[in-house]
This record gives sequence, C-alpha cells and structure tokens, in this order.
Amino acid sequence: SALFSILGQHNLLDKKIAGVYISKSHDSAIMIHSQKFGLVDFIRFDFDYQTFDEIFLGIENMDETGSKLLSNFKNKFPDRLEQLADKKIKKNGSSLMTLFGVIGVILGFGEDHIEAVRKLLDNAAEFKGKKGPRIDYKLKEERNLDPLWSIRTAMSFKLAGVDDLTLSFGVVESFSEFLSSMIDDIETDMGLDGVVLCGSLFEEKKILQKS
Repeated sequence: SALFSILGQHNLLDKKIAGVYISKSHDSAIMIHSQKFGLVDFIRFDFDYQTFDEIFLGIENMDETGSKLLSNFKNKFPDRLEQLADKKIKKNGSSLMTLFGVIGVILGFGEDHIEAVRKLLDNAAEFKGKKGPRIDYKLKEERNLDPLWSIRTAMSFKLAGVDDLTLSFGVVESFSEFLSSMIDDIETDMGLDGVVLCGSLFEEKKILQKS
C-alpha cells in the first residue's frame, strides 16, 4: 500500500505509527503499524447503502429525532426526496467520497454524487468564515464510520437554513476534527511514535489548512 511504501522510505517500519489514508479514488482507513502486527486497519469508512431510500429509512428508524427530521425535510423539500426516492447510489471513487457525494446530492449540489462532491469541496474551499456547523461523525461498534449520523446532521442544518458554503465547510471541517480526535484517542490508548498522512484528499490544501 501507499502507506507501507512511505514507512519503508522513511525507515519507520520498526516504529508504532498511525497512518491516515484518505483518498478520493481508493477506500480510506486509519491504520496502525507496529513491528509486532504489521499494518492493520483500525477504523474504516465503508459505505454499504445501495439506494437513497435505504438511507432515509435508516434515518427514520434510528430514533424519534431521526423520524421527525425526515418528516420535516419532506415537508420543506418535497421535490428533492421524491426525485431521490428510487435512485441508486453510484459508487465511483472511495467510500468517503461517496458519503460526501450523497450528502451533496441530498443538499441539492448535483444530480449524482460525482458532481455533488465536487461542488461540496468547491463550496468548502470558497468559504471565508472561521467555523462551520458541527457534523456528526460517529463509529459503529465494529470500528466503522456510521454514515447515517453525518447525513442526518447535514440535513438538520440545511433545514435550519445554514447556507451552502458554510454547511459544505462544516462537512469537511468536522471530518478533519474527527480524524484528529481519533488520532488523539489512539495515542492515549496505545502510544505512538508518529503519524503519517497520505492520500489524494490531502491535496485539497485550501480546505484542510482551514480545517
């Protein structure tokens, strides 16, 4: 993998390293490398939903707040949810980009996730403020990101009238803060000799430097 190559190039194979691999094209993960176990996935960002209906049903069934959110969103943006009702989710690129793209489609940034994710990232780069809304990134028990929390909090801020640039920045900024928090937790639990960041999403310097 790209991360393993970097560790080898910099003579880090005998160290305990957290690797954050965040790619636009390939599935991303937070990995741990140690001499004892080698390189293993610690947190994954899988996206297993096939249709938007599955997502909306999942949010509706999460809890009473999720059900109420979906009802309010349908009332305020009826055409949008109607258009997405039977729509399949195209998976082109990494699961993380699929998640960002699905959020973008629901927020009205594009017809498909490829167009919508580009618009979301462009919006985030254009944002001139200092802070975006806090989008939830939460893990399932099996150390995998639960996409429904991120999608539902983005929908709730859209309902609250947060503008597109601010909301887009919040999606990316909150993910950046989530990564930082996960690394802090790993450091506390396991101790680390260092952290390596790699993957094509880190090319979005305009966004990540602000985050």
